[in-house]
Amino acid sequence: MNVWHKLKSVLQAEKPNRGLLHAQTATDLLRRYQAQLSRIRQLTSIPDGHYNKLYNDLIQRLAELVQLVPASEAHHHARAGGLLQHSLETAEAALRIRQSYLLPQGGIPEQQSMKADLYTYAVFTAALLHDIGKPLADQLIRIHHSDGRVDEWAPLGGPMPIGSRYSITFRRDRKYQIHEKLPLLLVQWTIPIEGQVWLNSDLSLLEQWAEALSGSNIDDANAISEIIKKADQYSVANNLTGGHAVSIAQQPAVPLHQRIAVELRRLIDEEWKRNEPGGVTFHTQSSDTIWLVSKRSLDELRSSLIGQGQTGIPPNPRIMDELIQYDYLNASSDGKASRKITIKIGDWEQSLTCIGVRASKLWGAGSGPATDIDVHIVLEDGKSAESPSTSQTVDNTPTIPQNQEQAYSASVVEKQTVIAAATATDVSESYQEADDDVPPDPRAEDSQTVPAALDNEAVSESVPVENLAKSFCTWLTKGVKTGKLEINNAKAMVHTVPEGLLIVSPRIFRVFAQSVGADYKKVQSKFQRLKINKKTEQGQNIWTYDIKGDRKSSTVKGMIIMNPEKDLGMASLPNPNSHLIIAQKKFLDN
Repeated sequence: MNVWHKLKSVLQAEKPNRGLLHAQTATDLLRRYQAQLSRIRQLTSIPDGHYNKLYNDLIQRLAELVQLVPASEAHHHARAGGLLQHSLETAEAALRIRQSYLLPQGGIPEQQSMKADLYTYAVFTAALLHDIGKPLADQLIRIHHSDGRVDEWAPLGGPMPIGSRYSITFRRDRKYQIHEKLPLLLVQWTIPIEGQVWLNSDLSLLEQWAEALSGSNIDDANAISEIIKKADQYSVANNLTGGHAVSIAQQPAVPLHQRIAVELRRLIDEEWKRNEPGGVTFHTQSSDTIWLVSKRSLDELRSSLIGQGQTGIPPNPRIMDELIQYDYLNASSDGKASRKITIKIGDWEQSLTCIGVRASKLWGAGSGPATDIDVHIVLEDGKSAESPSTSQTVDNTPTIPQNQEQAYSASVVEKQTVIAAATATDVSESYQEADDDVPPDPRAEDSQTVPAALDNEAVSESVPVENLAKSFCTWLTKGVKTGKLEINNAKAMVHTVPEGLLIVSPRIFRVFAQSVGADYKKVQSKFQRLKINKKTEQGQNIWTYDIKGDRKSSTVKGMIIMNPEKDLGMASLPNPNSHLIIAQKKFLDN
């Protein structure tokens, strides 16, 4: 009887805490990472006293700040504690990658030797803190008090009190990449003052470090940013593919169709412009179908997967096969995946070739991205696309779990959903659709669409990273000489201008990267290091040109190769394109 009373009292005490996480000490949070912390210690090679104050103190502060926050809702490290795990993995990988760099780049050997430990610390801190803006931008964290009060936790105010009970949900209105600009705001709670003073002792390094932590390094090469990007990709790929050191029997790699679906959901939810001119996705709140500009969405989906370091990513037709096979696409009655639709948003109207994905399949019944923009979508047969399809059938296939701790505020729930079965689709026909329908967006550099990869013999299917820039130049030169790369016409990615040879960026890098299975941003970065492109007066790599007499788009953006005859061996080029004029910078009157 006494045992029963004791058990009853325990159950009653636990009931208010059910479904909540508890703020723990750094010692408790880091206990499972002792082997990894030992490896990090060995990679730093500094005296114990300095390591404890500069590195160990930093790691403990980070742990108590992020607690069991996940790294993402439905992508990598999507579980309680995922952000801490990802941060430590990225930091360790960054230390290993840093060993192959002589920093500062271009410095004399004496300087590189003298600054070695400082640059190592800069790389480590930037890697460890690169994602700590996520609790600010992506998540809503609530502290639940014993008296029933619930307060929102503000990370800028410092860590949660140890022992606090808290829950985590993801903000539906979050915007992609905002978290990348916020880590500097949390430096005061993570990096010890001695570390901050040390970083401030070299202003050139401090500038690179701040760029890496604020997401502002876009055009110019930055060794610290490059190292962090590689380390981040390693951690992401390692998590999404089940880990290199884990046997298949213990933890199988994530199937291809699930990886495609998870990344597609992230791109729709966080990155792609939605319901606006130049966007990739269009949908109404009353319909289960989300329309994606077909060619552009598949190109960017594939590029994103490859850019994360994921392996085994097939060409676009195979990706379409996967989406069809696992019922993610809403095909037409005659079995076609790609369909012509007309989109009206206010005074703007455009006909586009799109594929329709099912929101209920990607997010679960009743879920998906929200919109408050008035959009009218009409199919090519004149039927409205704003009402749910009446031809959908039902099966019991579960959707991909968005994460293993779905709301992070209750026990783990495996989500089941009602989905619609897609009909058979002619994949080859949908892939051959031209990309002329994509509406240009003069406000964004990435508005240019990517055509099908060029048929070229100059580039092999596998190009070493160090040869990317050289291979790109060879591909560009041969493409222009043979006519496979058109020049000076409306669809061309190459134009002659008085300043040199204009290559439309990032479009041309995407096309090349797709043909060799590389990340287009890496190709662009390697190309910039050749220093054969001309910079603007403001020191930027990207030039903007107005298109004279073009009614479809007002501008084109790209890089200028100053001396194509010398640097690319292009002996004869046509006269400058008379339709392109350098855009004049406009100033507002004060």
